[in-house]
Amino acid sequence: MKQNNLHTPEGVRDIYNEEIESRDIIINKLKKMIKTYGYDNIETPTFEYMSIYYKDITLKRMKDLYKFFDKEGNTLVLRPDFTPSIARAVSKYFTDDRIVRLFYVGNVFANNKRYQGRLKESCQFGGELIGTDSIDSDAEILAIIVNSLKDLGLNKFMISVGHANIFKGLIEAGSFTEEDVEIIRDYMLNRNFFGLREFLESKNCDEELMTLFLNICRMYTPDSDEWKEVLSNSKSYKTLYGALEYLDKLYQVLKVYGVEEYILFETGSISEFDYYTGIIFAGYTYGNGEPIVTGGRYNNLLANFGKDRPAIGFGIFIDQLQMALNKQNILVTSKKNKIIMCYEPKNRDKAIVKANNLREQGNIVELIEIVDGIESIEALYDDDNSTIMEIK
Repeated sequence: MKQNNLHTPEGVRDIYNEEIESRDIIINKLKKMIKTYGYDNIETPTFEYMSIYYKDITLKRMKDLYKFFDKEGNTLVLRPDFTPSIARAVSKYFTDDRIVRLFYVGNVFANNKRYQGRLKESCQFGGELIGTDSIDSDAEILAIIVNSLKDLGLNKFMISVGHANIFKGLIEAGSFTEEDVEIIRDYMLNRNFFGLREFLESKNCDEELMTLFLNICRMYTPDSDEWKEVLSNSKSYKTLYGALEYLDKLYQVLKVYGVEEYILFETGSISEFDYYTGIIFAGYTYGNGEPIVTGGRYNNLLANFGKDRPAIGFGIFIDQLQMALNKQNILVTSKKNKIIMCYEPKNRDKAIVKANNLREQGNIVELIEIVDGIESIEALYDDDNSTIMEIK
């Protein structure tokens, strides 16, 4: 047991010093940006009743949740996702038909063996726009994300945008069993397009449908000839074409916001969360293989909490974003100079007064009593960010 005293469990870690300071600056900049769009802060509990996350509402894999019991025997879970918590809170506190704009910051938890080598507790910042189902609200959310990342100094990133009805439209175009749908979903979710082709061939799909599937499972630059072609080839499939046409119209609004250069269409994208009903998106940048932001429209989720209201939201993964900023040498903070004020006991009062005066001027001052000579302190704090001052 003693061997584990200095170690954290798998998937969690300690954070300290400059990393904390850098994280605070990132979060404060994100807060400042989203407030300019009229969003207000909200905090929800770290744990909720498990009923908030029943699989028919959100998660398919209930075993991914960290579960425990309260003294009344109710099953509680550490939140794996903020969106259901926000939906519950909005349904409780915002009972009229006003449009609600909220943002949050906190930790989420995922007990998933697929995340080996990844964090199981991570910090997330996000925003939710509730009460309107419009192309304007979708564009607003994407504009907030792009402008927030740019404000942090990040320029090399891309937001891939898809639509939940694209998958629905593809399934409607063929004759698939429920088991087939889950297999196809897994292939597309894991980007296994070779496996998808083999499976479709095994189901004797006609060539036109198979080509449509494989063409959908690509990235497209909006307004390009390739995009116009896939849009044209989908006109015979109502649900599919409606989703693709919506993306095309959304892009035109994003051009007005001036963020279009950061947008791609990933028409084969699928979310592991079941509650998305419209656009879904993920943001990527260099220096990190994981998405730094995900989100989408979830028009049916709030109905599970009493009132049916449309909504869209996003979550920025602070740990992934911070890693990317570091690897791209985008410094959001530099360590401030610290004054190490050393004193012998006879000069304690003078040192305290001097330290207080310097702190009032905005300086960082650390008081250290001289025990074994000033040289021992100089050896411990000899770095570029510390200035040693002896009070005599």
